[in-house]
Parts: sequence; structure tokens; C-alpha cells
Amino acid sequence: MTATAAQKYLLVTGGTRGIGRAVAARFVAEGFGVLTCARSAPDLDRLRDEPDGALRRLLEVNVASAYDLTRAVLPPMLVRGEGHFFTICSTASIMAYSAGGSYCISKFALLGFTKVLREELKTSALRVTAILPGATLTDSWAGADLPPDRLMPPEDVAEAVWTAWAASPRTVVEEVLLRPQLGDLP
Repeated sequence: MTATAAQKYLLVTGGTRGIGRAVAARFVAEGFGVLTCARSAPDLDRLRDEPDGALRRLLEVNVASAYDLTRAVLPPMLVRGEGHFFTICSTASIMAYSAGGSYCISKFALLGFTKVLREELKTSALRVTAILPGATLTDSWAGADLPPDRLMPPEDVAEAVWTAWAASPRTVVEEVLLRPQLGDLP
């Protein structure tokens, strides 16, 4: 929306649940103001008091931060004519998981950003690699009731990053997909 454009609004009946909620969220994502009603005041209160939600937070953490940092460091790297961008995506970047919608969406977006960056930097000497690890033994799995051998050691992911970096300047490893030996977690 430009600074001179008038704010647009959408009126959604039943905007706290189901399709009405989804329609409202979609238009909010495009900058619309949304007016809604619901069957009960508590439903409206929950909707109003709800924080931005997991999706917005994960998009900020997983995508916007990578985008902002890239914009900050890219100009001097272009001047130097060397460098390598790595994004830590996930198997969730290529495969949707139930009960992981917000995380999957953010990781799909990060992989898309990485692919665009790679395409835009092809003619430069800068390389771009997406790392797509499966379940890795990090703090994000703390408290999970899983045997450690079901998770990859983070050092294995680091080794994959190193190997991609160590390739000759004439080669770019565009994507590295790593999974636990026993496969993805259910």
C-alpha cells in the first residue's frame, strides 16, 4: 500500500472461526483493516487479544531476519567479489508436517528466498547454499521424549556447510538435504 492510498476495509461475519477467520487473516496479510462479528463476545475477545500468532513470529525469525541481514552485508560482499550465503532451512522447507503449519510456511519461504538470492547472484562470484536438515539434536527438541540416536548431531550439519563452502569457486552446492538415518520423525 502506498502512503497516499486510502486504507481498505473488509467486513467479515463470523470472523473468529473457520472460513471467516481464514478470510479475515488473508486480507489482514494484504494490509486491510478487518471488521468482524461473532456468535459470542468471548470469541471476539480471544481474537482481539490474540498475539500476532506463531506464523508472524516465525516469518520474522526465519525469513525477515535473513532478508534484512543479507541486504546489510550484500553490498560490501559484491565489492569484494567473494563470499558465501548459507541459509539453514529444513526438511520442512520441502515437506509439510501436520501440526507444523507456521513453521513449514516460514521454512518454505526461507527456501524460496534462498533460491531467489541464488538466481540473482549467479553472475557474481558469490555463492548461495540452502541447508535442509531434518531433526537435529538442538535445544528445539529439548524435552522431547526421543532417543538421541533419532536426531542428527549438529556437527554433521556443520560438516555439510563446511563441505559446501570448501568446493572450488567454480562450483556451488545449491542445496544440501540431510535426514536422520532412520528417516524423518513422525
